[in-house]
Amino acid sequence: MASDATMLEGRYSNTVSIDSAKRFGYRDDPRFALKFDKEEKKDPNAPLPDPREREVWEGTKDGGDKSTLKDKDGKPVPSGGCYGEGNAEVQGHDQDDWSNLIHMTSNGLDNATRRLENDARLLAADKKWASCMKTKGYSFAHKLDAADLVADKPQKQQIKVAVDDATCAQQSNYYGVMYALDVAYQNQYIAQHQAELTASYNEVRKSLVTARAIVAKGE
Repeated sequence: MASDATMLEGRYSNTVSIDSAKRFGYRDDPRFALKFDKEEKKDPNAPLPDPREREVWEGTKDGGDKSTLKDKDGKPVPSGGCYGEGNAEVQGHDQDDWSNLIHMTSNGLDNATRRLENDARLLAADKKWASCMKTKGYSFAHKLDAADLVADKPQKQQIKVAVDDATCAQQSNYYGVMYALDVAYQNQYIAQHQAELTASYNEVRKSLVTARAIVAKGE
């Protein structure tokens, strides 16, 4: 999904400070690691979902044809289903401003990532990091190779590599270069798309006001 790219927790997942590397290697600090609920137990005797529920929600059949279902009063499913009807009531038009804002944000982050990967300044920092690691007995070609090498290794071995990795990253200013370029590229994208981003953002704010009013009335 487009929204996946906006999950900043994973954008710098390979970023480790020397202190963090000494304690956790490449693993997340447990204080900040994302926590997931255990899989909910399912009743094996529970009835399967009615496929018509999805049809009513989206307004189309599995094949994409418009739904022919009708409610108890004989009214057909609205265009776009219940989701489309609710979206039109909240946003006042067919355009989905929230999705548009997510897509624009996602595109901006992806654009910065692509440009980062090919930026000569980051590639130069990458070479400095690799040279530093070579003096410690490693033969990595790129910064990301280190974490990949020890992904399935014992924690003690991970910590040793992670500490050397973080030390060389500091000496080569790898993260300083990366962050500076990333911020610059993102700011460029924002400046180029300021009007569209602002318009969608303002429409989303208006939609939230409308949604709150609907909820307050209990509709």
